[in-house]
Order: sequence, then C-alpha cells, then structure tokens
Amino acid sequence: MNEIAIKISGTDGITLDARLVRTDETAKGMVILVHGITSGKDEGGLYARVAELLARAGIDSLRFDFRGHGQSGGRSTDMTIRGETDDLFAVVSYARSQMRSGAPLGILASSFGTVATMNYLQKSPDIRTLVLWNPVLDLQHTFTHPQLPWGKNYFSKEKQAEMKQTGQILIGTFPVGKALFDEMDDCFPYRILERLTLPVLTVHGDRDACTSYDLSMRYGAPNPQSETLTLSGVGHGFGKKSPQAIDAAVRWFTRWIE
Repeated sequence: MNEIAIKISGTDGITLDARLVRTDETAKGMVILVHGITSGKDEGGLYARVAELLARAGIDSLRFDFRGHGQSGGRSTDMTIRGETDDLFAVVSYARSQMRSGAPLGILASSFGTVATMNYLQKSPDIRTLVLWNPVLDLQHTFTHPQLPWGKNYFSKEKQAEMKQTGQILIGTFPVGKALFDEMDDCFPYRILERLTLPVLTVHGDRDACTSYDLSMRYGAPNPQSETLTLSGVGHGFGKKSPQAIDAAVRWFTRWIE
C-alpha cells in the first residue's frame, strides 16, 4: 500500500487536500470516500481504515476534504451544496485521470456527503456502485424543519432566526453560512436515490439521533441489486459497531468492483 498526499484544484480555484492510496498490485478500480459535514477526509479514522482494507483487496481509494473542511481551502461559512458538488466533480475527474481506462469507480458517502453524491449521480451516472453510511436523505427533515434531537438542538427556530441576523449558525464549534441553508428547501437527495439503477448498500444505526434511520430503510435499496444493513443499538458514526460498517463496505466494493 502506498499513500500519497495530493492537492486537487476545484472547478472555481479552491484547492482540495486529498490522499490517494494505491494498492500494491494492479488496481481493480477505485473508491472515492466522501465525508460528512464538520468532518474531514479521515471521517474520524474510519476512512483511513477503509482505504487500508481496500488496498489489501486490490482497490485504490481517494479521500479528500471538502472546501471549508480540514486542510482544504475556503471558509466553512462559504460552504454550499453547490460548492461541495463542484468539489466532488473535480475529485472524480482527478480519480479518472489516475485510473486505467474502463476501470470501475465506486463511492462511499457518509452523512451530509450523500447530498453532493446524489447531485453528482443525477448529472453523471458513471459510478459502478455506491455505499451510504447514515445518509442525509431529506434536508428539511434533518436541518430546516428538524425532526430528530440533533437537528432540534442545533437548528431550532430561534437559532435559525439568529442565523438570519448574523449570517451563520454553529454546528458545535463549526460555523456554516446562511447560504447553505438557503439551498436546502430545493434539494431532495432521496428523490435521486430512489431512481438509481446501480447497486447501493445503505448502512444505518437504528439509534441515530442525527439522520433518519427510517428514511434509509425506505429509500436505501432502490433496486433489486441493492441492500440495507441495520446496525442495532448504535447511533451516528456507528460507535462500537464501526468495524461492522467498515467490513460491510469493503465486502460490497470487493463484490462489485472487479
């Protein structure tokens, strides 16, 4: 396994920090690892482990920080759905430049990373297979009209009213701008997911207080090649059952990327 630190130029000049992990053999394909909001390219260490196991299975991987996250350029308060979607297009383009012609490409998206991933797939359905971890499928349900404890805590009516005055809102200590929220009522990831024909594995903890487990079970297997996996008793990020989520993802990519 060989891990290389790289910089990818975004479509609007934002520089994205990334890690390309090469297998020690001729790669069967590549997986792009797409992180969630307030997180980064390692996704709390989970993505680094996925990259290691994929390399052992003969699959390259590419993980990166979205704009305003980690070591990439831009401010978190300037982050938007449109901007993250542009970032993913730039990353996929770079990935293609590093692959042999015709090699299959997969995506693993966590939480809010699902939003840019669905936007990408709506425009460019050239991905062989997809794994979703605790996906954000309904932005209204999660953010603008929150139905779960995490959203009710961070995005209450009072805090959204304050955001209109200050131009930003805090997710913990991570500030995001009003422009991000202004996009949310016109974006419906679940509608894109339910029309996909590629094989999808959706993994979700049934105690998730951030994103909807019920929506994942409803939309997460959009065709006969797709499956859902429930991790019982754990919440967002999988906690003690994170090895099961990692193993399930690696097995899925090994199955579909060959």
